[in-house]
Amino acid sequence: MLLTAGVVNACSLAKKAYSVYHDNPMSVIEQSVLRALTAHVITATAQKNIEHPVLSEIGLAQPEETGILPALRDNPIKRMRLATEIAEKRKQFKARGIKS
Repeated sequence: MLLTAGVVNACSLAKKAYSVYHDNPMSVIEQSVLRALTAHVITATAQKNIEHPVLSEIGLAQPEETGILPALRDNPIKRMRLATEIAEKRKQFKARGIKS
């Protein structure tokens, strides 16, 4: 099923809300749904193109990540902590007049 009951209910509420501000609330909803659907189709198509058997046969594949620590890649909390530490060190260097 492409549209769930939640999506239909959300569209119904959006129609009521947009009817206050727009002459044709359905066109606003249709444009929003079409943009979202188009984005999903483009994403799915791009993913299928990457995994296409012809590409793997001729040796084209997604490049491996280099220079990225797996612990930082997989853990947003550690990334934020590191970013905070770097920002604090830069402030300290600026206070001393050292370029970072």
